[in-house]
Amino acid sequence: MNILLLGRISILIGIGIGLIAWWTTAIHIGDPNYVLIDASTAKPTHPWHHNFHEVLGDLAAMTIFLLVFFGPARFRIPETWLITLILMIGYYIAFWIGTPFIPELASDRWTGEAIHIGMTAFSLAALFITKSEFTSK
Repeated sequence: MNILLLGRISILIGIGIGLIAWWTTAIHIGDPNYVLIDASTAKPTHPWHHNFHEVLGDLAAMTIFLLVFFGPARFRIPETWLITLILMIGYYIAFWIGTPFIPELASDRWTGEAIHIGMTAFSLAALFITKSEFTSK
């Protein structure tokens, strides 16, 4: 099988799985169960503001991933591979900092952890599988 095709399939699976987490975040915007307690100094709906930022930032990251993998070959150069790796680390590490280090930031469900594993594994695999496509020019 063509390496680029395999990478494209893997990134689509990773993003597809990630859309589950994305949707879960998006539906918290406006949900009265996701507001701050009265003792907070911020307005109660401030978490919605952060969810909104995350939803839009996630869309931007996913769009970049798709442009790199499905855009013209001239997009796939060594520098783009490195930039994409940095973006992926920055994007996915937020899902992993909580689990081993700060339990309050971990997913509250095992299904959430499974989604995080899947989206990270398939997306990073896509980048590493296709590394030669970025360096063979």
